[in-house]
Amino acid sequence: MRGMRYLGFFVALLWMMCSKQGEQNPLAGGNGSDVEAKIVGQVVYPSGKGLNHGVVIVRPETYRARTSTNGLQSVTKQDADTIIDSLGVFTIGISQPGRYSIEIHDTKESGVIVTCSIGSLDDSVNLNRLIAQSFGTLEGTLATGADTLALVQIVGTEHAVYPDTNGHFTIRLPAGKCAVVGMHQADSLELFALHDIPVEAQSTTSLGSINVLSGCQTYSCDSLAVRDILDANGLNALAVAQVTLRNASTGRIRSLVLDSLDLTIITPSIGNLTALDFLSIGKNLELSELPCELGNCKSLKELYISSNSLSYLPESIGFLPLLTVLDASDNAIIELPTSIGSLCSLEKLILTDNEINYLPNEIGALRSLGALNVSINALKELPQSMGNLRKLEQLVINGNSLYALPLELIALPLVEINVIDNKLCALDAELEAWLNRFDDAWGTFQECGVR
Repeated sequence: MRGMRYLGFFVALLWMMCSKQGEQNPLAGGNGSDVEAKIVGQVVYPSGKGLNHGVVIVRPETYRARTSTNGLQSVTKQDADTIIDSLGVFTIGISQPGRYSIEIHDTKESGVIVTCSIGSLDDSVNLNRLIAQSFGTLEGTLATGADTLALVQIVGTEHAVYPDTNGHFTIRLPAGKCAVVGMHQADSLELFALHDIPVEAQSTTSLGSINVLSGCQTYSCDSLAVRDILDANGLNALAVAQVTLRNASTGRIRSLVLDSLDLTIITPSIGNLTALDFLSIGKNLELSELPCELGNCKSLKELYISSNSLSYLPESIGFLPLLTVLDASDNAIIELPTSIGSLCSLEKLILTDNEINYLPNEIGALRSLGALNVSINALKELPQSMGNLRKLEQLVINGNSLYALPLELIALPLVEINVIDNKLCALDAELEAWLNRFDDAWGTFQECGVR
């Protein structure tokens, strides 16, 4: 099923691990540069009147507040990135590419939350006219009762509250869909994650009783998580020790290899393996999806999921801040999640032999990427944001349906590029001269109009 499960895990505090200590947001003035993307828009009430002197709060889409706001009044001017004028018009600068959540509201609980993608600092995004609605309410209860260290967060916003002594919580926020995450502040472990939760204006959405889970801290717990995966696939006779390696100092499971085992399912227990840094789940032809709980494997550095039958990657895969290698080749993937741009440590991305028809603009935010292989797919164009991949040395895009290439590629420090077996016909003269510097880079040039 393409939709993400309601109950799952995200990796904790991605925004902290991907940025310097003390930096909160990559917003206006954040990089000391005069070059910024611009977001403009107007917010009005249903009557057409401008949202008078409301606040605009922009946060990375994966951002989570670390302290409780406990009400609208504490999410106002001290958190605002700009103040809109009397007509409801605002302009804000963004100093880093990425995907952002934008909340605009007044002091009387009317507002709106939208998302926006910035692929390049040359972007100018017009959100046009947004309609402010009355706030809605989210409420729920932690099944385990009160936990003074639990913090319930609305992802991408400054909204966060502590449950009361009975584990109950209530959050007021603008209408729309949101992700709700519970975090245990003492050890940054995820307690729960709920996705695509609808919030309706002037209504209450009840999440009911929420089961609280936590990651493993011992080998015994790790082994039970692996045992659960094996048993779910009928591999009761296969010992955990045969597919795992342990960390010599902590004893925790650090490597899990599940190749060629005819797996049909990876159970949510995978999210308990918080010390895992190497995971290989390849050559399982009946495996068609990965659980969103994979995003809780916050120590993961290498992920190999080639030669399965995956049609998509879970959105939570973008919440693995230490991941350096992702190999998802030889699957049936049609598109990438926008969260892919949050993989701030990713150095090697292999997506060859899939059915990908476009790359999201967010791919330009992969600031550590050195090698990208998207050969043998269905690409017709490349995003201009790829010009931001300032460490990219190897680009393999042969076997697609590309008619042209973005001029921005010239600025990349490429030492190897392969665009053979495409449909290139319209190239800028400067780009053509640049391509000719590479041996056997692009093969035959066809005339435009010949398909």
